[in-house]
Amino acid sequence: MKTVEIEKGEFSREELSLLESLDAGNERARGAISTILHESLDASLEEVRVEDQVIVRVFPHRKYAILNPADVHSIIKMGIQPYLQEQEPPKTSLRHQQ
Repeated sequence: MKTVEIEKGEFSREELSLLESLDAGNERARGAISTILHESLDASLEEVRVEDQVIVRVFPHRKYAILNPADVHSIIKMGIQPYLQEQEPPKTSLRHQQ
């Protein structure tokens, strides 16, 4: 098991909120991150916690794998991007507001 710590400032407020929801049942976003981690770094996602920092625990499938925090950070951002768009409130045009 490897633990990667990423500064909270690297994530937007919306991203942090979504990351906090991963353990509360947001299986689709968790699955997306897991899939990208597996395909890119040959590792499995074990846990994501938002504390003073974002703590990501992964299980590398190779014995001596080195996990770069920047790689893990970019993978998490890629994995949650589609789900951030789902959370955005619908935009109304000015015509509908008159």
